[in-house]
Amino acid sequence: MRKLQPITDNHSARELLPNDIFQLGQVLKRKYTLLKYAYNFAAAGILTGVISISFRFFLN
Repeated sequence: MRKLQPITDNHSARELLPNDIFQLGQVLKRKYTLLKYAYNFAAAGILTGVISISFRFFLN
């Protein structure tokens, strides 16, 4: 792991900013992909429950 250097001037900050933004984008991409899977899984569970209750209600 590389050691962090202190930002002492605008030039070094401008060099580090694009890499930081890229890394944030990668983290957010993974976060929202996993969040999408979680919501799809929850929606499938709710749909399965509604269908199950409907069958039980209408068949009895």
